[in-house]
Amino acid sequence: MSDTFYTVSETWNRRELISASLGEIYLECRWENWDGYGARAVTPSAFEEALVLLSSLPENIPLPEFAGEPDGSIGMQWENGPNRIFALSVSGKGVIIYAGRLGKASKAHGTEVFSDSLPTSLMGYLHRLFS
Repeated sequence: MSDTFYTVSETWNRRELISASLGEIYLECRWENWDGYGARAVTPSAFEEALVLLSSLPENIPLPEFAGEPDGSIGMQWENGPNRIFALSVSGKGVIIYAGRLGKASKAHGTEVFSDSLPTSLMGYLHRLFS
């Protein structure tokens, strides 16, 4: 028997990890009232938009935690210590809603138009979060 073992990062590429993680969220949340409190279903367009967004992230930005949201969006959240958190959501309608705390005195929030890649301003916030 070999002592060799493989980590997830060695056996799956980043794209497969993204697809698997988002796929789980989509399968759990694709029905109306998936949370038992009246949540709207996550749509295929929200799933596709999240895939495109995450595929545009550079390798030095870690993958976020994913969650279905009650309005039918897919949420993503990154944390990097106290007072360092950034979250965004996509609904499949070409808009990203975001909020973050990038230190004790630095906050960001708003909306950005989304087409084929993460907007430069949001990429900047993520780089600051992990710098």
